[in-house]
Amino acid sequence: MKTNQYALFSEVYHQIFDQSLYQNWQNYLEDQVHSRLTHQEGLKILDMACGDGRLTLELAKAGYDVTGMDLSEEMLAIAQAEMQEAGVYLPYFQADMRSFKTETSYDLISIFCDSICYLDSLADLEATFKACYEALEKGGLLLFDIHSSYQMNCIYPDFQWVDSWDDAVFTWQSDQLRGPNTIDHLLNIFVKDEASPLYQRFEEVHKEQIWPLKNYQEALLDSKTVKKIVTVSTKDEKADYLAKNIVSGSDQQHFVLHAPDFEGEIWMKMLGRFNVENALVAIAIARYYQVPYEIIKKALQAAQTEGRMEVYHSTDKRIHAIVDFAHNKLSLEKLFEASRQMYPKAHSIVVFGSAGDKAISRRKDLGEVAAQYADEIILTMDDPGTESVEKICQEINQPIQAAKRQAKIIPNRPQAIDYAFQQASAYDGEVVVLIAGKGDEDTMKINGVDQAYPTDRYYVKQALEEIPKR
Repeated sequence: MKTNQYALFSEVYHQIFDQSLYQNWQNYLEDQVHSRLTHQEGLKILDMACGDGRLTLELAKAGYDVTGMDLSEEMLAIAQAEMQEAGVYLPYFQADMRSFKTETSYDLISIFCDSICYLDSLADLEATFKACYEALEKGGLLLFDIHSSYQMNCIYPDFQWVDSWDDAVFTWQSDQLRGPNTIDHLLNIFVKDEASPLYQRFEEVHKEQIWPLKNYQEALLDSKTVKKIVTVSTKDEKADYLAKNIVSGSDQQHFVLHAPDFEGEIWMKMLGRFNVENALVAIAIARYYQVPYEIIKKALQAAQTEGRMEVYHSTDKRIHAIVDFAHNKLSLEKLFEASRQMYPKAHSIVVFGSAGDKAISRRKDLGEVAAQYADEIILTMDDPGTESVEKICQEINQPIQAAKRQAKIIPNRPQAIDYAFQQASAYDGEVVVLIAGKGDEDTMKINGVDQAYPTDRYYVKQALEEIPKR
């Protein structure tokens, strides 16, 4: 095991840390990008408190223009070494999140891994928010996470963990020495000396704290970066904009909006509960700019995004098809959730793949989601890049097989879509076919080259037209 303290702790964190959290953060970030930002191409992302750069590197592999920032020069050196080993170039710089300045403006800033909890005071929190605001493009996003009160006050106090390897022992002890909503982590690594029977001890102390949610809101307000905080929800009765009585149909959905100055029904073409949540945010923003409710209602009733929850039907309405851009764990779960709300009794068939040359861990996530929710699974190509389509599909199929489920692998995507509708035609009952991953994209990256692809919508319409002839 390494003996440089920063490299040593980085290596230990990598071994004991739940690696799925990085993928969860990436999935959440991508979901927010697609639901909150008006443009997705050419996004500039700043990954603050990036540490040894594991998330930063994964975002770069996924094709994002990402920069890493951390307070520790030593951790950044490790991040750069990881980058070089992976053969990926991305910029890093050293700075304090409370006072950093940059000439570059970013579309999104992320501060994950409870890094905000390491700030010493509310003044530091306010300074951090202000620095982020000044570094964001107009309309940009700041994403951060904090520990829950339950985690800080019930889980962490008196927590102990010991792990060992052939040449090292790691101990982790957490104590609430500074009162409620604080925690001190004492981390020790004992590394065997190669030249003697002795062990060398390395120690780190991590001090974290949280404040009530209202303090984070006030910090945003006091930093003069936010004029007003508005809340939206489909569950919280105290939210400023609350959606209740959500009813999903085959071509539209509606809900009752409860707002400070309005209560009434809202109709939407875009389907799925997650689109109700998106609509609430749009309504809140529109009302902030004093857009009349009549205009808001008309706009939501007409709004439709190509490649997002596009719904098609056979002439007898027995077979439904949904084309969606869902390409990671969270978005695929949302797609299944929406389809079950729309067609609760329908047999479900899903067609999807995963992109090549990036986001490798996503394949396992997608396979697990499909195994949990789909009745039939068909795996196919989705921008394979320089990788083998069969290899990607086999990697997705591993968790499907582990769940005692079966998947059909058809590398050619148009043929896979056609096969899905053959299965739907043969099924005796209502069927929903989910075509996930490409949305309205009209190219397919094969061998590193974007090749023309008529779109999933084209093949879905073609298949539905053929159903009466089968």
